[in-house]
Amino acid sequence: MICSRSAPADLSRALLMEYRNTMDHLAPSTINVRMSAIRKLVGEARRNGMIGLEEAANLTYIPTVRQKGIRLGNWLTREQAKDYVVALSFEFRAIGYGQKLPAQLGACPAEA
Repeated sequence: MICSRSAPADLSRALLMEYRNTMDHLAPSTINVRMSAIRKLVGEARRNGMIGLEEAANLTYIPTVRQKGIRLGNWLTREQAKDYVVALSFEFRAIGYGQKLPAQLGACPAEA
């Protein structure tokens, strides 16, 4: 079923900013994902002629929520990751999984 209605008249940048502010109890990444979905919806409405170019630009210009903090844990360096992939390839060859695993992980080009 195709909807021929236009966008609601009360859809505005102020409404979207208010919606964004009501999500302050959520993680910044969750808020950004939800706002991204709204931006895509507005873009789709623009492409289908439901709203004008200027209105779409105004609605999609909602700033993202800044993500604060640092990553915790023991992150591998590039060399450690390469060593890990090599060790995995030897282990998988020993149990018969073939040689394509490192290529699938992006460590080297796939061999035909």
